[in-house]
Amino acid sequence: MFKLYPKCILVVILLCLFASSMNAQGQTITGIVTEADASPLPGVNVLIKGTTNGTSTDAEGKFSLSVNDANATLVFSFIGYLTQEVALQARTSLTVELQPDVRTLNEIVVVGYGTQRRADVTGAIASVGSERIASRPSANPLDAIVGQVPGLSIASNGGRPGGDLRINIRGFNSINASNAPLFVIDGIVGADINFINPADIESMDVLKDASATAIYGARGANGVVIVNTKKAKSGDLVTTYSGTVGVDVLARKVDVLNSDQYMANLRAGYAFVPGRPVPDFAALYPDLFNADGSPKYNTDWQDEATRAAFTQRHNLTISGGTEKSRTGLSLGYQNLDGILLNTFYKKYNVGFNNEVQLKPWLKLSTNVMYSYTKTNRIDDYGVGANNATRVMTEFLPMLPVKYADGHYSRLTDFLNMFPVENPVRLLNELQKISTDNQLLGNLAVQIKLTPSLSFKSTVGVESKNFNVDFYAGRDLLDISASQKGSATRSSQRILFWQNENFMNYNKTFGQHHIDAILGASWSQSVDQSFTTTVTGFSDDAYQFNNLGAGTVFNAGSGYTAWKLNSYYARANYNYADKYLFTATGRYDGSSKFGKDNRYAFFPSAAVGWRISNEGFLNTSNVISDLKLRFSSGVTGNSEIGPYAAQGSTGNYTVILNEARTPGIAMGGIPNPSLKWEKTIQQDLGLDLGVLHDRIRLTADLYLKRTKDLLLAKPIPFVSGYGTVTDNIGELENKGIELSLQTHNIRSSNFQWNSIINYSANRNKIIALGANNEDIFPGPGFLAQTNILRVGESVGSFWGYRRLGTYSTDEVDEAARYGKKPGDLKRLDKDNNGTFNDKDREVIGHAYPKFELMVGNTFTYKNFDLSIDIRGVYGNQVLNLTHHSMEDRIWYANSYTSTLDAWTPEHQNTQVGKLRLAPFDGTDTTIDSRFVEDGSFIRGQNLTLGYRFSPGLLDKLGLKAARLSFNVQNFFLISNYKGFDPEVSTYTQSFAQGIEFHGYPKSRSFNLGVNVQF
Repeated sequence: MFKLYPKCILVVILLCLFASSMNAQGQTITGIVTEADASPLPGVNVLIKGTTNGTSTDAEGKFSLSVNDANATLVFSFIGYLTQEVALQARTSLTVELQPDVRTLNEIVVVGYGTQRRADVTGAIASVGSERIASRPSANPLDAIVGQVPGLSIASNGGRPGGDLRINIRGFNSINASNAPLFVIDGIVGADINFINPADIESMDVLKDASATAIYGARGANGVVIVNTKKAKSGDLVTTYSGTVGVDVLARKVDVLNSDQYMANLRAGYAFVPGRPVPDFAALYPDLFNADGSPKYNTDWQDEATRAAFTQRHNLTISGGTEKSRTGLSLGYQNLDGILLNTFYKKYNVGFNNEVQLKPWLKLSTNVMYSYTKTNRIDDYGVGANNATRVMTEFLPMLPVKYADGHYSRLTDFLNMFPVENPVRLLNELQKISTDNQLLGNLAVQIKLTPSLSFKSTVGVESKNFNVDFYAGRDLLDISASQKGSATRSSQRILFWQNENFMNYNKTFGQHHIDAILGASWSQSVDQSFTTTVTGFSDDAYQFNNLGAGTVFNAGSGYTAWKLNSYYARANYNYADKYLFTATGRYDGSSKFGKDNRYAFFPSAAVGWRISNEGFLNTSNVISDLKLRFSSGVTGNSEIGPYAAQGSTGNYTVILNEARTPGIAMGGIPNPSLKWEKTIQQDLGLDLGVLHDRIRLTADLYLKRTKDLLLAKPIPFVSGYGTVTDNIGELENKGIELSLQTHNIRSSNFQWNSIINYSANRNKIIALGANNEDIFPGPGFLAQTNILRVGESVGSFWGYRRLGTYSTDEVDEAARYGKKPGDLKRLDKDNNGTFNDKDREVIGHAYPKFELMVGNTFTYKNFDLSIDIRGVYGNQVLNLTHHSMEDRIWYANSYTSTLDAWTPEHQNTQVGKLRLAPFDGTDTTIDSRFVEDGSFIRGQNLTLGYRFSPGLLDKLGLKAARLSFNVQNFFLISNYKGFDPEVSTYTQSFAQGIEFHGYPKSRSFNLGVNVQF
């Protein structure tokens, strides 16, 4: 337990600050600095002419400055804008409009606990604005920025609307802890971005290096994404509506056998089973076959199980107010049908924000967001082969969806195969309804103690409630029929709160500028859950709505909690807009770790040199901006289970005196020395602007070493346990990131802008404990699929090397391994006549060699066209779907690759002889045959828009209006045999790039409208 006295600390801080503020003298001048379109300009330097006294504007473009001379002149300067002098002439309030300079327009970027001019940034930070996010219709905000930030990798685990995403920044830094970046939403650290409405987002800033992320210390190792939602602005009431309607379709089908091909393969398979004649299928199954033996049905189950899915999104925002009080309200609604039957995603959002300037020195702001989502996730439920996404490719094509009498077909209808339902029935009759509620709220008080010193205190709360209701009827084979129906209701409640208190000092002394913060924070999370499963229903009437109707009950519950206490500081120093220095430190204490290592310090430092402002370059007509950056620092990863360092207990049942006796026993060995995973990172960066910034290049080289990896360390079995969690591993990530932005053509009627993002990352395991022994972490699929080995990347596939098939000339060679001609031939590395782990090897890697995104935007008069094309090269996919659909026939349909199967007349092939599984077995060995090239080129986004002209807007009584047509995933070029090479079944870092019958991706077509009035 942390013994903290935040109230006492804050009182002392405020008293000290109040005392310093008493020194302020003179008349206070207030004002706001804006751009030509009245948008506020943060970070503008405001100096009293002829002195070194001054200040800078805040995030709202406002400033306050003490002036002794009522007729003094103020000088307003900001890189990218013309310097402007304004005489006070006894005025105490000013509104100043700065005009853009021909040189670069440096935007403000959001950093931890504040903002900075991009010109002053010494870290690696990339920004994505609201316009780019809004132009790509998506359920999740992250879907809208895929490819927009070099080094930020975003991919889905499937095509389900609202489905899970895999996110990492600059590679995977951990094996067992989380690799997801830290999200900070409106100041709430660790908030869940999945619930945020994309239309509510103003900006997303991605912090990548240690200089930028060390301010978040123990949670900054995986990078940080700062999300700021839209806030109300002063002025007349403005109402904005945006909406899209569209349709999603299956983007790509897999090649499976039709009825004639399947039956031909089946009949051919009997040739390899001596004494098994080909049955008379027409006589045995007259409902399925014609008299000549040809199939009556040729069902395309991919067509039957999918649909053209309707989607709609609607967003309404109302905002306005005065300089002293501004209020905004937002409403959002999404209704997205999935391309699989009966799957859907619905989302409702409500947002409220308010800012009140109670006094010139006191500001109060409130931000509250609520989200409700409802999803039918029946596709991710399944027992054995009874999973809809699997059955839609494996179900036999000779079977109909329904027979003439209306009942569904089953796999048992032919050759008494496995008890598997057809996919249409599974999708229509299974129910797995998830309903999630999230409340995100933040209250902030900001006190301006002096013109240069302010204090801010925030209280944030995130409340999440997850509910899952599942029901499988009494007649579903191999799922719930033997249980006479099965119903499950589960609930999880997570309550997180935080309190942040920090001071900000921002002062200019002549050519010296200092911007510093000092703060402390406290946070806590409590997680409670329960699950109840009931079976034995007399009928299906109640489903999951009356668990009391069942007869067999099974219940469970859980409770976890953790706390975090932190102290942090950062100082930015700028001399003459040329020489930059940043120092950051954070001291974190977490209840998750052992008592010996509960606290840790995370420092970083960075320097920057704005060469373009040196005398020898500042008059150049070619180079408009040139800055070198270097940073180094340490960040941590605290995203492990809250009790990993403690000895856990569990309830068990043992036999005592010939009776079952419940009891409690240790579930694992405690490790009080368990400590943080730490990532040490160096970054060398270049920012270059050419020809008045018509060409801008940002380049970064980085090296990251993660030490003290949390892994299972083997211990003597005399302890009663095989392993204990300890800090024993180390891995490395290094890479390069490039972002090139060009303004190719600028004319009065036509503009063409381009952006190219490139990133390459190399991941390597450096150490795995004292002996560096190989670790086989799973997930496993009939055999081990992955390996952790020093010198290899984390996502390495493990298996045998397939050489082909044994020919009729290799009878003796095949017999050494118990094989026959037509069986699969694999590499025996030591040629000892047996296959074991010594013959296995690394057969592939999941992570790409590089990623590339090329975006072009064309504007002609009122029309605009944007095209984003994304490529990934060098990654491989372990296609276990390919494995299950090629290793045998009979039980299920197969890939068309089985048409290339071995026969005595066709022996030069990688596909073994056709195996009738019940008689000739199956070959479930993982080998190189199933490792496929996962490289691809994807048409990520295409948007055509039209903006209404001012004359037409006046006639319609609108301030702005735009129509758009959007297509996402508009093409895919890939050699991958599955639905999509970017689909991954598992979430662990060591199991990426493995697919086993995932939810297929869709191609989306959307019509949109955006109006403001």
